[in-house]
Amino acid sequence: MTHPDSARGGDEGATAETGDSRLEEFLGDPETAALDLISAAARRTRALGIPHSVVYPTDIQQRRLVPLTGITASLRVEDSLAGWAYRTESLRVTDSERGGMTAWLPLVDGAERLGVLAVHVPAPTPAVLRSARALATLIAMMITSSRAYEDSFVRRTRMQRMRLPAETLRAFLPPRTIGTAHVVSTTVLEPAYEIGGDAFDHALTETTPHATVLDAGSGLGSAAVDQLRSPAPLVIRDRQLLGDAMLRQPDPPMGLPSLLAGRRQPVHEIAPKPGDRVLMYTDGVTEARAESGGQFGPEQFVGYIIRATATGEPASETLRRLIHSTLGSSPDRPRDDATILMLEWSPPSR
Repeated sequence: MTHPDSARGGDEGATAETGDSRLEEFLGDPETAALDLISAAARRTRALGIPHSVVYPTDIQQRRLVPLTGITASLRVEDSLAGWAYRTESLRVTDSERGGMTAWLPLVDGAERLGVLAVHVPAPTPAVLRSARALATLIAMMITSSRAYEDSFVRRTRMQRMRLPAETLRAFLPPRTIGTAHVVSTTVLEPAYEIGGDAFDHALTETTPHATVLDAGSGLGSAAVDQLRSPAPLVIRDRQLLGDAMLRQPDPPMGLPSLLAGRRQPVHEIAPKPGDRVLMYTDGVTEARAESGGQFGPEQFVGYIIRATATGEPASETLRRLIHSTLGSSPDRPRDDATILMLEWSPPSR
């Protein structure tokens, strides 16, 4: 993070032990908890003996990586080294324009991708990269726990265009991606900066993932109708669609008494297998027009997921690219509300 004091963070030859000692002092300082994100990132950089770093959170649409300080330009996720680190969740080291080297590290907290960290050093030695990874981990943790991050994020990522109803909805939504080593639930939602009729929720217990997507209009009546006509979830197994595996008779939407159905709401079960992907989505996805100009129908939707599965890319990256494909040539104004949630199950091998 650019900061007036960041150049005094110690020379590159600082040992890992020195960096660990500085980090312990920083974490033990009572004033640390009161720091805003920009100041804390600068002090953490110095605590680890790193000369200079810049934090680039992603914008809501995951199209750009925006530096918090505004001293450097924002970077496109699609065609930059920073974007490559974000998309693949892996380290990338390259020559720096200012001399020395730049290491690009993904900012990930749990399963949630938050942006990237640029670390500028004379040479990327193992000790320096170890310190850089520790710094990226600490900043990612602070991003998800600090209200200061949200304030900076609003100022630096076009979120100022968001009206109050949309900002209120976003405040109640969970993280885009949650998960463990064996199950991941990830989502995308458009429009990003305006209030729409869609929303999502997901959570994990020790044994069970819970997920839902909501396609509601204005008012309870619209919500009831839209939830009843939402597309059935899709199951992809071994790179093939399992037909209508989760197609069921519609029930009253959540929050309404089961008396409206004249019976108890049934619980449907399907036995998952390792590697299964479950897709929940609203009809704004399949009714949108792809970049080619044609309608992005169910066949294209499922085909895209299957091809992405074959490449081995992260589930969150698959949905990021997919939602952009449904928006065609207008990144800021989708043709309809579109929400996709994907559950991926990879249980431990016995």
